[in-house]
Amino acid sequence: MAEALTEQANDIRQKIEQLKASLLAIEQLKTEVLQMHTVNFKMYADIIVNLQMKNDAYCHIKRLDDDTLDHIRSQFDKESGLDFMDRFNRLSDEIIQL
Repeated sequence: MAEALTEQANDIRQKIEQLKASLLAIEQLKTEVLQMHTVNFKMYADIIVNLQMKNDAYCHIKRLDDDTLDHIRSQFDKESGLDFMDRFNRLSDEIIQL
């Protein structure tokens, strides 16, 4: 029982971190709009799509530059894109472990 509760607590902590990252991205976009009076619509669309998909990997995706994101978008449909992100996350985990 304790192990199951620990796992649930860890899942909740992970979701909290994802929500914090999403909130930070939205606040940064708001700051950009207020300071520059312009909107990076590509960034805004990425934020919305990833929030709607409840994408666990969004904290990684937002660190990629526009050219890389455009390349990824052109190479993948939703299913293969999710598979790519799963592999990306596993590699990220391996990098952290190393």
